[in-house]
Amino acid sequence: TEIVDKEATFFEKLFAFLVIAVPLSFLGYQVIKSFLRKWKLKRMYKEANYYREIPMAGDIEAAYVLAKDFQQAKEDGDLIGAAFLKLINENSLHPLSEKKVGFFGREKEIISLRLVNPPVKEGFTTHELYDLLIKASGEDQILQERELEKYSKINHTAIFDLVKSAKADGDKKIVGMKLYSKAKEYKVLGLSPEGEQQLSNIMGFKKFLLDFSLINERGIAETILWQDYLTFAMLFGIADKVIEQFKKVYPKPTDLSEQALDSYQLSTGYTAASYFAAVKAASHAAQVARSSGFGGGSSYGGGGGFSGGGVGGGSR
Repeated sequence: TEIVDKEATFFEKLFAFLVIAVPLSFLGYQVIKSFLRKWKLKRMYKEANYYREIPMAGDIEAAYVLAKDFQQAKEDGDLIGAAFLKLINENSLHPLSEKKVGFFGREKEIISLRLVNPPVKEGFTTHELYDLLIKASGEDQILQERELEKYSKINHTAIFDLVKSAKADGDKKIVGMKLYSKAKEYKVLGLSPEGEQQLSNIMGFKKFLLDFSLINERGIAETILWQDYLTFAMLFGIADKVIEQFKKVYPKPTDLSEQALDSYQLSTGYTAASYFAAVKAASHAAQVARSSGFGGGSSYGGGGGFSGGGVGGGSR
């Protein structure tokens, strides 16, 4: 009996040790892994050379997914904003200006958007967004000032489904490009050498845009500067800062720069309001579900953003 009791005590102690030690060792591993990941990304960003080409050959879905995985992009709303800006730049959406008399006889300029034609160039998000705008604009195919916001409030899952599908499309492309790797030597970030190069290009591109006035890059075609560069600046959540950089180097307004800034304001105005409306509606729906005893939860992520930037470690 004494031997049995000693064996029982031994196994109880061993069990207690494992119950405490295993979670602690796992937690320690995760902490070390997170630290190494952040250190690696900070070093990559610091060492990244200026990159003047549009990252990922202009594919906003693949670029956003890779950037978001490693905290070079912030909010899902920025992906919608970039696609919206692309639609305007490609003349799929045509701004219409109308002046209305408001309170106290003051005139107010109302900008609406006519849906002209679906985008010709490839791009999952732009095509899906255009289809969503058709539903939001109604029979006249003219998107009024708050029409998309109202539609998103009623059909809040439409925006989130679009983002989810766009990110899945980007992830599929990245896998096809073999940018991820499970090899032991690439374990810290989980990226192949080509994947690290593409991420470095994104970092270098962000640095290039944010330091634009310091390096005084002149001679870049205005169409690239005010359309492609600004679109990707929006995608990475640094558009406001980049616009200020552009203005320092090109202080004299041109027709193209004015048009680009107007398009940017339209994109942020329409998409930010609609995305926030969808987030708010989803949150309310989750609260109603919880109070009704059906559990609750929502599948949306991000917050709208449309500004910001930074360096850090992502997770996959």
